[in-house]
Amino acid sequence: MYILNTHVRSNHIVKQALSSILGISTYTSNCICAKFHIGKGYPISEISLRSINSLISYINNRYLINNKLLKYYYVNLKRYIELKNYRGLRHRMGYPVRGQRTRTNGRSQRKLYKRIYLYNYK
Repeated sequence: MYILNTHVRSNHIVKQALSSILGISTYTSNCICAKFHIGKGYPISEISLRSINSLISYINNRYLINNKLLKYYYVNLKRYIELKNYRGLRHRMGYPVRGQRTRTNGRSQRKLYKRIYLYNYK
């Protein structure tokens, strides 16, 4: 089953299935389930299509998810780089941005550096 361009197993509980979508945390999925009165151990395969469609429309109108969230993130990174402030320069050089040490760590930042230039949003 696909919900918001994310493959979700039909035997998953609704809270787990919603939190597997990029941009929805476990707290947010708990809030959504409480709003729609969905119980704790309710599998997603037992929910009707009508309520799934209402869930999808609610999430689309309320939250940044999947590709919209990624685009928002990379547009902000690009803005920092264009402003040439400290964070932008650190992003541009591929160094850690938030004060981490650079002598021995920083491998994940280098991976992010490669990913920024793969998604060239303008």
